Amino acid sequence: MPNRDAFKGAFDAMIPQSTAEPYSPPAASSQDPVAEDPSAALEAAARLVKEFQIWHWCRPGSPPGDGAFARHSACAGSGSSAEGALQRRPISLHSSHCRRNYPRARSTHTHTPSAGDTLGLGGHGWCQVELARRRVVLAQRGVEPLAAAGVAAAAVSLGKELLDYWTKLGHTISCAVDLRHYARILAEASPEAALQLVSEMDAAWVGAAADAAVQLEPLRRRVAALCLEFCIAEQLKRTETVPETLERCRALMALYTAASKLYEGADPRERGPADELPLLAAQYLTVAQRHFEPGSARLLIQAQLYVAVGLEHSKFNSDLRLATCSLYSLMGASTAALAIFKQLDVKHIQLDTMPQHILPTLLGCGDWEQALDLRSDEHMHRSHSRDAGRASSSLLAYNHGTLATKVPEFVGFKERLHSSHLRAVARTEVEMMNLRKAFIQTGEPADMLEVLAGSCHALPQGDFTKDRMEQLQFNEDLSTHTTWHSPFPSSPMTGLCDWWNGILGAAPSAADPHWMQGDRAVPQPQQQRWRDGIQARFLIPHLLRAAYSLSAPTADKPLLLEEIATNLRVLSTSLNATLGESSGSSGTAGVLAPRGDPVLARTFTLVRDFASLGVGGADGAAIAAGGTNFEAVTSGLKLLQTEVLEVCTALGDNLKKSCEQTISDAGREEKPAGGLPISQGAVAAIGAFLAEPLLCVSMCLQAWTRQLAKSEKRKKKSSSPSAEQTAELKAAVQSLAAALGSSIQSLQANCEAAVSETKPEQMQILLAASGIQIPAGDMMAPEIVDGVLDGIVTGIQTSLKSVSVKLKRLQAVTAASVM
Repeated sequence: MPNRDAFKGAFDAMIPQSTAEPYSPPAASSQDPVAEDPSAALEAAARLVKEFQIWHWCRPGSPPGDGAFARHSACAGSGSSAEGALQRRPISLHSSHCRRNYPRARSTHTHTPSAGDTLGLGGHGWCQVELARRRVVLAQRGVEPLAAAGVAAAAVSLGKELLDYWTKLGHTISCAVDLRHYARILAEASPEAALQLVSEMDAAWVGAAADAAVQLEPLRRRVAALCLEFCIAEQLKRTETVPETLERCRALMALYTAASKLYEGADPRERGPADELPLLAAQYLTVAQRHFEPGSARLLIQAQLYVAVGLEHSKFNSDLRLATCSLYSLMGASTAALAIFKQLDVKHIQLDTMPQHILPTLLGCGDWEQALDLRSDEHMHRSHSRDAGRASSSLLAYNHGTLATKVPEFVGFKERLHSSHLRAVARTEVEMMNLRKAFIQTGEPADMLEVLAGSCHALPQGDFTKDRMEQLQFNEDLSTHTTWHSPFPSSPMTGLCDWWNGILGAAPSAADPHWMQGDRAVPQPQQQRWRDGIQARFLIPHLLRAAYSLSAPTADKPLLLEEIATNLRVLSTSLNATLGESSGSSGTAGVLAPRGDPVLARTFTLVRDFASLGVGGADGAAIAAGGTNFEAVTSGLKLLQTEVLEVCTALGDNLKKSCEQTISDAGREEKPAGGLPISQGAVAAIGAFLAEPLLCVSMCLQAWTRQLAKSEKRKKKSSSPSAEQTAELKAAVQSLAAALGSSIQSLQANCEAAVSETKPEQMQILLAASGIQIPAGDMMAPEIVDGVLDGIVTGIQTSLKSVSVKLKRLQAVTAASVM
């Protein structure tokens, strides 16, 4: 038991009696408390620890009570005794204001502490760690007297507090979750102190009993240490080679196998004692893949096998399910990913926090029909908005005496859902899917104009203004994401492409392994990218409707031109960041084909230029970019044709090369360099380009053909194109249509070939040739391996077939629309 007077004297010396004030929780803020006021922050931390310790000294072994913190005079420095202060009822430090800035913080109080336990409660130890963290931060900022002692000294103190916390609470489930944020801070402040912490935790395991792996508390303490070691290694960027990583994974899975006895007779719905180990192996493998084999899926398959082991023995573990869903998604196996995601039984409010796990997979891999389940998301919002506002809800709350609390809750929850980012995504993507379905199935201009009018009515421009975008609330639960799979950067349609482009160097921020270091709320840069992405996709139906409306006999071209120009400016601003990235294959091996956003922007620029045809006066001439309206359109059509050909060629070559490499490598005895048909997100890249850029080009071609055909029958105006210019424009449109049809046919042929060339037996051969380890022992049954491989192969084939069918239909509709 610590000496109470010694502790009291130490903290009184740190916080002078004349300035000490009762602790009051800081106001809610997204900022780090240290950033608000360094001196006040340090005093608040010391006072917080002091208050809790006084309570703990006097009541050893007692569990924390409920209620607010006691504002007792002992901590205010009034001179009254600590015992008298404890007549009021304090609580443990697990309340929201104590941990509001730290990810997934929750109570670590899992047992009643004994009288001899010097830590006793998790909140006590957390306060010590938090105080040490603040000392490190203030030392880094040059605040005296901490700066005089140096950052290294403060870091050593933080390392000791982390070790002490781990020693006494390492057996709890949440130990690693509570400490990983601090472990990264320690590694950043002093790599030596961080490595010393790892060394001491390893030494404790080496000195443990021989049967420690089958004893719950030593095993849990070891698992926590391994998780913290990974966080420190990531922060220090200490990357192991592939052989070293595979050896480490073997050791992790050997420990998992040794702990299998603890799973016997356990409730499968409860978290297993070593469930983190397969996830940890997958994390190491994805790090190695990112650094050494960025264009290959070999290590992703290895990670999937390890996670499958964990999922086989903890079937209800949501972390393992989400990791499985993520790995299947990255490999393009959309049906397997969806099957795992459905096991989570996401419903009600989770529809506003979880769809980002599966949405990019379904949209990018061509499973648009499955993605129409987004309607349930929108239905949930409408249902709550209807029910929460009913008089019966208020009356029920009144009868229960909770009206004063329920009404603000109803209003706040309704506002949260109304301004939800995922709701805006669902609304936009549902309308885009309706457009794709209508165009691919019918392709009749009159029908399309009606469908577009309905979509524009469902997406009124007033709901997507800049001010409304600023009001979006990002309710996505990022705490459920794996370390290797950050949220989609801008559009869910291109989420998988962005991930592969990120690890291949085309967009480093897209796969930043350190995105999880901060709070699990959506960071500000990500929020702005999501705002831009949703605003750009919302404008697509409006611009397409304007393109079709130009050929209507009653079309008001000047008004349409003004509307198009305004929307195009907003679209260009929203796509600006994307257009600034690498937009093509730069010669680097394995870099994906270019994104479709430049094609999208070029297409709608042509919609504007077509609208300017026949509009006389200065306004029409000023909007045209190429000197005259006619020259702007003709040059734009040629540029669009070039861009479409380049993108389609690159996409087809990427898929074809991947498939050919798989077949040729399967028969070799030496280890191949990688290259499964699932690597580099080849299927997702084609699916994303098909879903928006190709579709928009095809629809605009139909609209332009119709516009030119009707312009030939009308009486010519002085500002309208001449007969020769109209003929030239028509030839340019037909040339673009022919090039587009040829490109789509080539892509479709490549997809069909890939379907026939991907077989389960080839995957088995390739696994052996690629050096992928099949975990041995009782923990990995042959049916688990077969299930993983079948999920990958079947998922890839389904995605390829889906994309191939849609490409074939799009080609037929495009050819018919320009005849």
